[in-house]
Amino acid sequence: MPFIARPAAGQIIDPAWGTLVADAVVMRFTTAAQRSSQLTAPVSGQLTALDSRPGVVQFWSGSAWVDAAPFIQSGFAQPTTDGGGNAFIPYPTAFSANPTVTFGSLVTGAGTVPVTFALVSDASGTTGCTVRAARGSTLVTGVIVAIYWIAIGLRPAPT
Repeated sequence: MPFIARPAAGQIIDPAWGTLVADAVVMRFTTAAQRSSQLTAPVSGQLTALDSRPGVVQFWSGSAWVDAAPFIQSGFAQPTTDGGGNAFIPYPTAFSANPTVTFGSLVTGAGTVPVTFALVSDASGTTGCTVRAARGSTLVTGVIVAIYWIAIGLRPAPT
């Protein structure tokens, strides 16, 4: 991107200069609808911010507006597994689309056996996920399991 010199006071601004400046800054809009109506041909990588989503910068991917930074949540849960070894872990805040989730178990004390977790269902993946706990090939049923989790996805839309 070329250097954009500041015009002198009283100088007539060339429209090409205005276009360079507009392409080099984060453009601000009140809502996504306003952005769509006023920015009809965004350039790949162009940045915008919406008053309706304070603190979130979005970029044009070439086909959609995407949050510039991922939304990350993590936690520790102690759910009780059901008869199929499944347990639901709710997210503190819902994602706008199903996130990528990673799990790990906490093993402490003598005689404890590591438990592995597998993602079973993300049908309600924006609000939580269901995991299946097992020790080897044996399902862990009807017990409280300790699990650390991290989910990375898209920030929820404002309410």
